[in-house]
Amino acid sequence: GSFKTGTCVNIAAAAMAGGKFVAWASYEGEEPAILFRLGRRAARISKHAIRDVPFAQLRTSLLRNRPIGGEVAVKYFSRRKAGVDEVEAWLAALTARGRRPDMLIVDYADKMAPPGRHFERHDLALSAIYDELSGLSREFPGGPGGRKGLAVVTPSQVKHGAFGKRIVSMADLAGAVDKAAIADVILPICQTKWEREQSPPVMRLFRAKIREAENLGFAWFAQHKDAMTLEEIPPVDIPEHAL
Repeated sequence: GSFKTGTCVNIAAAAMAGGKFVAWASYEGEEPAILFRLGRRAARISKHAIRDVPFAQLRTSLLRNRPIGGEVAVKYFSRRKAGVDEVEAWLAALTARGRRPDMLIVDYADKMAPPGRHFERHDLALSAIYDELSGLSREFPGGPGGRKGLAVVTPSQVKHGAFGKRIVSMADLAGAVDKAAIADVILPICQTKWEREQSPPVMRLFRAKIREAENLGFAWFAQHKDAMTLEEIPPVDIPEHAL
């Protein structure tokens, strides 16, 4: 509903357009579902138009012809069974084959298995998952010039009461308050009922946290959900009656 995966598709497409290699660890759908979304974004066509494209043809187009640029690899992981160790092993295998990822998208981290021991509380398990992802983002080896690290992006749930709010803040993150402290960048998707009902729907990314940079402020986008596309637009005034 809030276009979390769609936003990740657009982040991946932007990275690929810059020549980057994106690894997509999916806990939400298998490779065909993710590649169809990326295919819609690459061709900027609707899900109805792309349904008739054979999957093998689409896969070849995305992975070999690279219409967006860069590269992408997708792997499905079982919810609550595969954790950061399994994702890191996959990244290492890609690297060993000469394809070291620049960005990892985890869709999404709240569905990962926590590390090692059993956690009595869900919030502690989530904190441990985010801690491990943070470590992976800083320590994954084999970067250019021997540098470590890679960009890690994951959507996250918010509390039920945050849906439709004008400003979704770090306090609205669901599951574990430590998420806000661990993450370097937090960009909540904000969308009131009025914005959702526009044609096309409007959404705002709120710069709630950008470590070592200026925070706050919005970026406005039009959602073209059929083509999985976000179009940056000038600020839109929300009527007072809609707040």
